Amino acid sequence: MASPLLNKMIFSLVRPNIFFVAMLVGGDSVPNSVPAEFAALSVQAYPVQVKLGDIETSPQLPAKLVGAWALRSDNQDFGGLSAIHASGNSLTMLSDKGTLVRLGADPQAGNWKGTIALLPSGCGNMRDKGQRDTESLAADPRTGALWVGFEARDAICRIADKKLGGTRFASPRHMAHWHVTSGPEAMVRLRDGRFLVFQEKPDTNAQAVEVLGYAADPVQQPDRMTVMRMAVVDNYLPVDAAELPDGRLLVLTRRFRIPFEFTSRLYLVDRFAWADEAKLKVREVMRISRPRLSDNYEGISIDPAGDRIMLWLVSDDNFMKAQRSLLLQFELPIKN
Repeated sequence: MASPLLNKMIFSLVRPNIFFVAMLVGGDSVPNSVPAEFAALSVQAYPVQVKLGDIETSPQLPAKLVGAWALRSDNQDFGGLSAIHASGNSLTMLSDKGTLVRLGADPQAGNWKGTIALLPSGCGNMRDKGQRDTESLAADPRTGALWVGFEARDAICRIADKKLGGTRFASPRHMAHWHVTSGPEAMVRLRDGRFLVFQEKPDTNAQAVEVLGYAADPVQQPDRMTVMRMAVVDNYLPVDAAELPDGRLLVLTRRFRIPFEFTSRLYLVDRFAWADEAKLKVREVMRISRPRLSDNYEGISIDPAGDRIMLWLVSDDNFMKAQRSLLLQFELPIKN
């Protein structure tokens, strides 16, 4: 086991790229082949046995785990799941290889069917590996429009029908100072049509990440925003966010430590002022740190379902044998 000082020295050298660290400890690189533009998909969903204490929760978020699966497929393009949007048992997941996975989740079956498709050319040259690092996903359930965040390019692409403006790409100038691996790592469309876009890593010597607030579609006016901040606690960095029915936010965060340890925390954000330099105050409500379920969780989705709220988490396996594509489903009670 490396000393804390050595860990700090190594992390300071490779901090801009967690995936590079993963490669150092022995793993597979992301396949270089270009994904098919569209293909049918078959995914094996293996139930994961969970023990008491594997997930620590707070009374402020009384989440009940109702399903845990390890997802595998013979399709070499399946994996790298960095964001998720759930509607019932229909899952739309974004891969950091520039693909959209649409999957029908069936808790009673071991084989789930769906499709996998390369993002449209309106989002850039998706045949170029350097342009396919997609990390965040927001959705409008009413229209079906999707917004995808590109990390290395610091850009956002909207995918929509022509009557809604079609597929359109934008690079907010404000993101130009963000590090190449700093975001937009997390993005959420609020029910009132506003958007929040999270920087993944703080700027040098900063203790908070920027959170960009858009009053409407960020692709329409990419440089018209409100710049807020969220403190980084214990080096847990934001990787995704979702809105609860009562307007509060859940922010999924992740920490990586040498030699190869991923742990996750879920934070609750109460209502906050929508103003420049406003602070999003966070409270921890869930922790995943036991080896049985720990992995690189990067996606979260909230799906109101009648008298329940379903919460989904998905992990990014970085296309490495040492990691897993884990899918967790929780049930939350409706707040009275």
